[in-house]
Amino acid sequence: MIRPLPLGGGAKLYYIPASRFVKFPAAKWPLLSWQPHRFPLRRPGIFALPPPARYNASLPGVRGFLCTLALFHMNTVVVLPTYNEADNLAAIVGELLALDFTELRILIVDDRSPDGTGELADALASRNPERVFVLHRQGPRGLGRSYLDGFRQALAMGAEIIVQMDADFSHSPSYLPALISALADADVAVGSRYVRGGTLDEHWSWWRRLLSWWANAIYTRMILGLRVHDGTAGFKAWSRGALEGIDLDAISSNGYVFQVEMAYVSERLGYRIVEIPIHFEDRRIGRSKMSVPVKLEAAYRTFEIRLRHRHLRPHHRRHPSILHSEV
Repeated sequence: MIRPLPLGGGAKLYYIPASRFVKFPAAKWPLLSWQPHRFPLRRPGIFALPPPARYNASLPGVRGFLCTLALFHMNTVVVLPTYNEADNLAAIVGELLALDFTELRILIVDDRSPDGTGELADALASRNPERVFVLHRQGPRGLGRSYLDGFRQALAMGAEIIVQMDADFSHSPSYLPALISALADADVAVGSRYVRGGTLDEHWSWWRRLLSWWANAIYTRMILGLRVHDGTAGFKAWSRGALEGIDLDAISSNGYVFQVEMAYVSERLGYRIVEIPIHFEDRRIGRSKMSVPVKLEAAYRTFEIRLRHRHLRPHHRRHPSILHSEV
């Protein structure tokens, strides 16, 4: 859980699961300092929020407003891995920058794209030097390696919330407010195709729909016992504490099965995961990178993931003190 949450101007939202206290300086927030007809007064300047209902993509009432306001003022880094995304990159960056987040920054992780994506990313960063950053990877290519490098860089940038998403518009930036708001009650928020309200692109073939459903509803659940409905989802928002608690050096999957490994490790470590329904749109421009070898890797590596991480328990979470001692 995230606590405390800075609201700006010295105000903070203290999210305490047992009692849900929120504290405001009354001079700055006169309308929110106390509403005796709605909330029992515990101490001067402090009122209690009611326990949360099950999250349904928009937190209700005053609690939803306060949590959303707090989270939208937190240091957020969106990690965008790219490989040959020159035709999509400028548009997706433009939509992300247009969102109403005061502390949102974008980290483009380019995997030595031969189509000039890296150079375009540098140009976007030069036009938005305080909000767009570029990491040019030099090692072996791969989605998993790109995300891991991006996560480490985002943590080094002081991010309190880290969002991972594709750069090809399969993941719409319009869902970011819902994902980030969900972190008020969770450690990880997943943009899910397979919960109520989630949908797939209508242009997907029946074979692709069947394969995706089987991988998420049958295969990964049977082998790994995943509780999350969309284990292969690549659209997630992470709290800083969740990513710090995972030993990223122990994550070895490189293709799309990387998403499954991160989901499994998160569950084994006891992190609370919520799923937000999204519409998954097929990429607008370019060809999918989901090749047959990638699918085969995902199939056999699922067993390897179970063998490697089945021992994990919540007490195996890494602590910030350990991380700092290793720097």
